[in-house]
Amino acid sequence: MEPKHRTITGIVLAVLAFGASTVAFYHMVMDLSSPYPGAVGVLPEDRARPPADTVYVGVISRYPSSVIYRGYQPLLDYLSAETGRYFALRLGGSYEETVAQLVDGRVAAAFLGSYLYVQAHAEHGVVCVVMPLNEDGTPWARSALITGDGSDIRSVEGLRGRRLALPPELSFSAQWLLTSALAEAGLDASDLGSLRHLPHHQAAVYEVLRGNADAAVVRDRVAREFRGRGIRVVATSGPIPGAPIVVPAVHDSALVAELKGALLGIDVRDPGFTALAAGWDPEFAHGFTEARDADYDGLRLMLGLGRR
Repeated sequence: MEPKHRTITGIVLAVLAFGASTVAFYHMVMDLSSPYPGAVGVLPEDRARPPADTVYVGVISRYPSSVIYRGYQPLLDYLSAETGRYFALRLGGSYEETVAQLVDGRVAAAFLGSYLYVQAHAEHGVVCVVMPLNEDGTPWARSALITGDGSDIRSVEGLRGRRLALPPELSFSAQWLLTSALAEAGLDASDLGSLRHLPHHQAAVYEVLRGNADAAVVRDRVAREFRGRGIRVVATSGPIPGAPIVVPAVHDSALVAELKGALLGIDVRDPGFTALAAGWDPEFAHGFTEARDADYDGLRLMLGLGRR
């Protein structure tokens, strides 16, 4: 990290102390042992009266609220400890609502999906700031077609006549399957037995586990979460840039500089990082890199989207 920043090791105790009451509270009011169905989320402002200058960060409803708070709020607690500002989550009830919150100023930044970022950039000029690295230290992610362990589905072609569960329509996972993967397999949506969009990625997995769907498409991070729990990965998308943290077209440049400095300054080689990131969502456990709009041109090409 830059000399002006405290080292990760030095702030671990501060972050843990800052977040301990939050984590304890969430575990008390929510059953976090199962990622879906999740309890109704307790908004950050419900846990304590927030300071007037709270920096609210939006997050799309890709996971149940309990999963989001468990994995995302500790990262914001790190930002609070590192910058001296107070960061808190503000969840949206849908992907579209989070974009609206960003555009109308209810949140200063937001976690968006890769596909949703491309859409929001074209329509509203939102700016990508950073994106997470994976376990290989590269900024790539994939989507996965999954089925039950005992299923005879072995490829995308095997979806003909089958029941498919998908996450929300504005997720890259859903768009990849419907726009790219089916076409490459010589199929379209009408060849499926049924198609349902679920509220969250975990919900789509549970539909397979409960026997209500023959297959599902989810983020690879979610597929890894359920590894060894009754599912099998059949196919994956090509690599795409990770889901970015974004800010509005008109934003506070000082805040963005602090946010980037804190996240890009993370050194995963620091011994203190393991303890610091223990409660973070696995997607954030390998640090971050700077994001640029041009990084998403490959995704635009994959889904047949023009750059605007």
